[in-house]
Amino acid sequence: MPSLLEFNRNLSRSLYQRRRIIWALAIRELKVRYKGSVLGFFWTFMNPLLLMVIYTVVFTSIFKTNIPHYEVYVFSGILLWNAISGCLNDGAACIVQNAALITKAALPPEIFPIRVVLTHFLNYLLTLPLLIGFSLLRGLVPTTHALQLLYLIPITMLFMLSVVLGLSVLGAFYRDIQYLVNTLSFALFFTIPVTYPMSILPEKLQAVLMLSPLTQLIQMSADAFIFGKTINLGMLTATLGMTIVFLLISLLIIRKFHTRIAERI
Repeated sequence: MPSLLEFNRNLSRSLYQRRRIIWALAIRELKVRYKGSVLGFFWTFMNPLLLMVIYTVVFTSIFKTNIPHYEVYVFSGILLWNAISGCLNDGAACIVQNAALITKAALPPEIFPIRVVLTHFLNYLLTLPLLIGFSLLRGLVPTTHALQLLYLIPITMLFMLSVVLGLSVLGAFYRDIQYLVNTLSFALFFTIPVTYPMSILPEKLQAVLMLSPLTQLIQMSADAFIFGKTINLGMLTATLGMTIVFLLISLLIIRKFHTRIAERI
């Protein structure tokens, strides 16, 4: 078995050589998702538009809160969470679902978790204009701090990839992983500050929840776009550190099972 460094070098070279295939698969996934529908790609915006209407009505007429621009905070968190949860749920099953391309077209299995992350975050980027428009409509003008999203979004993508790479391989060998991830992602939704700001929680509970990289990523995005703050350097460093840890774990998993994936699926 090659060393981790050698395996990583070979894997990186293989994926780089197939970068156009990965991009084409991601674009194809976005197109196929709404193929045959009358509105086509416009359905990408229908969910967020409906959420915008619901949050505006609920948080201005029914459930009033003292938190400034609360509906924008929830809307921005939901959009990012949709990308994150989509990566987790689809990533756990992506190798199994593309078994034919792996066995017949001899494509590397690692292509598909990359495609999953790329597809969901392309979709997320397409909804950002709606978020900006909604915030302006609700009287929240993003400051220059929102530009921090330019590097925060790629960091979020890299973290999700570091997790999904390992999950996808484990999902090919242990099919229960798919169902476990679906259940855990549902539970995670309530443990990260998507529908509530961290400030309303007791300090001890905040400290516990902030141990999660997902909580850190959601919080940093809110700080940049909603609250107009400079991203906490310590939080960013911790997230990058956890990304490296998860990436190393995923590479170890891939190296262990790589040669047996095709025959397993």
